[in-house]
Amino acid sequence: MRYNAEVCADALAEISVALGHPNESAADLIEALIRRLGLPTRISELGISRDRLSIIAEKAMGNPFVRSNPRPIQSPAQTLEILEQAWS
Repeated sequence: MRYNAEVCADALAEISVALGHPNESAADLIEALIRRLGLPTRISELGISRDRLSIIAEKAMGNPFVRSNPRPIQSPAQTLEILEQAWS
């Protein structure tokens, strides 16, 4: 959500409103909800080591959801950036 925020601002604002906090980040609200449910919010919490992220980023380029992301992802380096943020 954070990566796409600049191109999905209106949709994310609607999520914030729907969650009852129109002046807060939708990404922060969803992350807090997931945490309250006792679910992992970081890739590192899934037992995936940081050194695997580059392989995951490379393979992700073949995923149709990555190719159709609202904010274009054109290289494994961009995917790795997202994964790094989600890992730590």
